Amino acid sequence: MPVAELPTTLAEAHALILAMAEERAAIEAENSRIASEIAALTAANGNLAAVNQAADARILELTAIVGAHALRHALGTLAQR
Repeated sequence: MPVAELPTTLAEAHALILAMAEERAAIEAENSRIASEIAALTAANGNLAAVNQAADARILELTAIVGAHALRHALGTLAQR
């Protein structure tokens, strides 16, 4: 804060202190809100990791089924020749 903006009276100093206290309270409230949002996003990220893991396992199962079906189809085609 430039020297020209500093309070020159006790009333101005008091008003400045109150304004700074209100600003600090607002900043702390915003920090708290952001911390809550981070916690929620962290939990959601954990849930998505579990969903991804389950999806990867299912993809492996389905890939094995398709591969086995393709192999049976190929062997069946060879047996018909």
